[in-house]
Amino acid sequence: MKLSLNSIACKRVVFAILLSMTFSTASTLFANTGNEDGKGPIPEVKLFPNPASQILNVQLPDNVTGAELSISSMFGQELVKTNIITGAIFAVNLDNLIDGIYLVSITTDGRTAKYKLVVRR
Repeated sequence: MKLSLNSIACKRVVFAILLSMTFSTASTLFANTGNEDGKGPIPEVKLFPNPASQILNVQLPDNVTGAELSISSMFGQELVKTNIITGAIFAVNLDNLIDGIYLVSITTDGRTAKYKLVVRR
């Protein structure tokens, strides 16, 4: 069977992939591999629930002393920016965000991890 880019089967496969990306849980889009100091990426960051409606819970590993969290639109506009504390679950209020897909960036010690967040009410 030969698939062309315009075939219905090809379009269904692309749609299924995009749909699964939209509703996956706290998937990492990309994380850096470290910096010049030899520090690796941020391990074991937990964001839940995802999709979220009003609150996003963030939990950092115990070995991270503190971090900055920002939530941006897919157009790059920073909508939320806050400092988060480790050792506990930190709640981020999402009431000002409309339904959609956002980029969550967590930065600590010169390392940044980025995650996809779905807001759905």
